[in-house]
Amino acid sequence: MRGWLLLPQFSCGGGPANLHVSVSSSNVPLTGQFLADLSQSVEHLRNGGSSVDREKMRREVAALEGKPFEELFLQLALLAGLTGSDLPERMAPLNTLMDMLPAETRDRMLAVYVNAG
Repeated sequence: MRGWLLLPQFSCGGGPANLHVSVSSSNVPLTGQFLADLSQSVEHLRNGGSSVDREKMRREVAALEGKPFEELFLQLALLAGLTGSDLPERMAPLNTLMDMLPAETRDRMLAVYVNAG
């Protein structure tokens, strides 16, 4: 929401979900602003919590267990806020959902979505 691109890295192989931050020579002058924005974002999350109801999402994902992939894909896409070919305005629901999925399902979902566009 503040204009920075942080790439989510989903939990895998026992490692926790995290964010990938790349710094290149062109954005070094903006490091102070990035750190201020990051600090404010962390404080906002500490005070107000996540905008995603993880337990509700976990229940909705569990209810889809055993469904054919095509149905699973459509339902998960809606749950993540994907309603067309564009990414949602807010990425938290999508990233949270993708992190909840088993790696095989997540990888298949990403492959289908990327190849469809």
